[in-house]
Amino acid sequence: IPDIPDPVARHTTDGLLKLKVKTNSSSSVLVGPLFGSSAPAPVTVGNTAAPAVAAPAPAPVKKSEPMLNDTESYFNTAIKNAVAKGDVDKALKLLDEAERLGSTSARSTFISSVKGKG
Repeated sequence: IPDIPDPVARHTTDGLLKLKVKTNSSSSVLVGPLFGSSAPAPVTVGNTAAPAVAAPAPAPVKKSEPMLNDTESYFNTAIKNAVAKGDVDKALKLLDEAERLGSTSARSTFISSVKGKG
């Protein structure tokens, strides 16, 4: 144990934190915002809200069986119709449900429909 006094940390409600990051030349590191930002967002350190209740662990994901062709066609048609009506939110929900059930073509159907090729 070094013979030095323990450091004293003063607490404050606001401040500025600067980090200097260094990496070796063979690695790839993104430093900074991924997308453009007009100003840095404030960061809150500490507990400002009521303590959260721990969420139960999610059930293990069961590998779904292959989807029936009729079911696959139903979801693809429903996705195309929702995009055609401008209801992208509904199309995304259908896409999520189809993939959860094992669809292999719902994502490509959604993408081609949004691009106007579906």
